[in-house]
Amino acid sequence: GTLPPGYGGWSNLLDLQLFDNALKGSLPPEWGNMVSLERIYLARNGLHGSLPAEYGNWSKMMDLRLEENLFTGVLPPQWSAMTDLSILYLHL
Repeated sequence: GTLPPGYGGWSNLLDLQLFDNALKGSLPPEWGNMVSLERIYLARNGLHGSLPAEYGNWSKMMDLRLEENLFTGVLPPQWSAMTDLSILYLHL
C-alpha cells in the first residue's frame, strides 16, 4: 500500500507506527499538518523520494524513525523547527 495524504487531517494524532508494512511510494507533504505528532515510525518499508519540507511543522516531534527505506536528497532546513527531536533514524 501507500501512505494516504488524507491522514494529514489528523491534527491531534500523537503517535503513528507503520513500520514493517511493505509500504511503497513517497511521503505525503500533507502529513505536515499532523502538528501534534510526537512519534512516527515508518521504518523498514519501501518508501522513496525526498523528505518533505512540510514536516518541519512537527514542532512537537521527539522520535522520528525512517530507517531502511529508499529516501534521496537532503534534510530540509525546515526540519530544524523540530526542537524537541531526540531520536532520528534515517540510515539505510
